[in-house]
Amino acid sequence: MKTSQEEKLQQLIAFDKEHQQKGCYLIGIDEAGRGPLCGPVVAAAVIIPGLDDNILESLKYLNDSKKFSGNITRREELYDYLTHSKCYYAVANGSLEEIEEHNIYQTTYLTMHKAYNDVVKQIKNKKHKVLVDGTRTIKHIPEEIPQEAVVKGDGKSACIAAASIIAKVYRDRIMRQLAKEFPEYKWEKNNGYGTKEHIEAIRLHGRCKYHRKSFKIKGLDIIDSTKK
Repeated sequence: MKTSQEEKLQQLIAFDKEHQQKGCYLIGIDEAGRGPLCGPVVAAAVIIPGLDDNILESLKYLNDSKKFSGNITRREELYDYLTHSKCYYAVANGSLEEIEEHNIYQTTYLTMHKAYNDVVKQIKNKKHKVLVDGTRTIKHIPEEIPQEAVVKGDGKSACIAAASIIAKVYRDRIMRQLAKEFPEYKWEKNNGYGTKEHIEAIRLHGRCKYHRKSFKIKGLDIIDSTKK
């Protein structure tokens, strides 16, 4: 009898096979860091070129990155496998300056486009199709490239799930590094999200240079920190 995780993996793979065109690479794209109060937004684009037994064994725990909140070690292990396997992948950052200039929504899609461009170079612009997590496709990709927006795609598609893991782990590592510079915000624990502890630290210390100044926090009059 198959376990629920084995069934889940089969569902993810079956979805990709159904949406993949013959002789065409399938690119999954997802982001991490759209909602936090600080730090960059990160996008990843992933191609899983084959689904042989070795890859299936290594990806047997593949799922939406949010499903690993209670098992960060396994998410890190999947990240290490995906980034050291035969998969093609690319990661792109949307900087704080871009977020402030364009807003988080526009920056997210610009960053997805960067990741897309970088992974396409790796396959030398061979025929491909794009699956984007969310409700909208990436408008900057040429019209002749087939695209689909997949709502909650990180729980439906293997390549989007892989992209969600790479983007999430990559961004979490950035936040752990930034936490060493500003330990009072506990970013190594909250990854910049608006937890009660994080908001209280902003109340006490103000916002530092990595906070998104355009983000409003309900019920909190923020004083920007003089920390550089």
